[in-house]
Amino acid sequence: MSETIPRRARAEARGRGVTLSALIHVALREFFAGHSRPARRYRLRWIITGGTRPPAVDPADRNRLYDIMECL
Repeated sequence: MSETIPRRARAEARGRGVTLSALIHVALREFFAGHSRPARRYRLRWIITGGTRPPAVDPADRNRLYDIMECL
């Protein structure tokens, strides 16, 4: 890295009244904020398989639910 970049950075930090590390932190944050890619939305793909539908059962009837699950 050329010596002019750190010298200019120190002068800029001095002119703003902040530390060099604070100036670098702000510069990196602005750089990455402008270069972030938008996240791709997750797309749920349903997997459909053949088979029979389980018999309808009342979800409040725990014993009947256990009986059906044991048969699967």
